[in-house]
Amino acid sequence: MPQWLLVFMVFMPVVGHGADPHDRAMQLRRAGTIVSLEDLLLRIRQRYACRLLDARIEREGARYLYRLKVLDQNSRVRELEFDGVSGELIGFGQGP
Repeated sequence: MPQWLLVFMVFMPVVGHGADPHDRAMQLRRAGTIVSLEDLLLRIRQRYACRLLDARIEREGARYLYRLKVLDQNSRVRELEFDGVSGELIGFGQGP
């Protein structure tokens, strides 16, 4: 058996096991499981003058949460937490 084939067979399960978080989020959005980040940002920017610093989607139990860090018009970092399915704001605070 060629050595490259053996290496491929050994590492194939590892590569396929953990999906890239960005790819997983795209799959969830396409399936209609979560709201898109673009739609969420449009809603945020209609209410607040801010700039996005960081965005993450996390799963806590059966719930998906968007955790965003934004820079407000007063140059303060704010942390916003949204329900990933409904897009509802569920947490708001100041960053570090």
